Amino acid sequence: METVRESKVDKDEFERRLRKAVDDMKLNTSSGPVMLSPTTSRRQTVTEMTKEMKEREEKKNNMIVYNMIENGKSMIKDRNEADKTAITKIIQDVLNVEMDDEEIVKVNRLGSKAEDKKRPLLVVFRSHNQKSRIFSSLKGLRNTDYEHLSFSHDKTKLEREEFKKLIEECKSKEAQDEGKFRYRPRGPPWNQRIVRLPPLKE
Repeated sequence: METVRESKVDKDEFERRLRKAVDDMKLNTSSGPVMLSPTTSRRQTVTEMTKEMKEREEKKNNMIVYNMIENGKSMIKDRNEADKTAITKIIQDVLNVEMDDEEIVKVNRLGSKAEDKKRPLLVVFRSHNQKSRIFSSLKGLRNTDYEHLSFSHDKTKLEREEFKKLIEECKSKEAQDEGKFRYRPRGPPWNQRIVRLPPLKE
């Protein structure tokens, strides 16, 4: 998507290009485009889409890991350091992705700590390219002790809503096919699509 800079265009041109950005952000998925409410005013559209584009930019280097065991250290700083060491080991040794120690900017668990749950782990990378290399290597988790882990992009609210629609469509397709195939969303948040997969072997 083209980055819009208001300082280079007058207000009308800025709004026109943002309107075009709305059309470009109709995520090309089989569940149809994500659109703002038809009652949304022109000013609201500009404000909301500017906010959405800014949030996507802020999240583009972020990754969320699910089902990763939490360590029992009492101090948050120590837990974060242990999580950073653990996810670095997985990336380097299991996914075989080269990475400098400074590539991970920050890690922290999302949500309140509880004994009976594994909180999602937010990982912030220094570069988007590093995150892309990791997502391209996730097949390396298969048939390992880490295949239960799930990796996800850090989605905006708009992207999460679209993802929920895709999940519902996947369920509908599986019901129609009576279990002959599995359907799953694939691709980055801004261009998700549904793919058909063979059923799991019993």
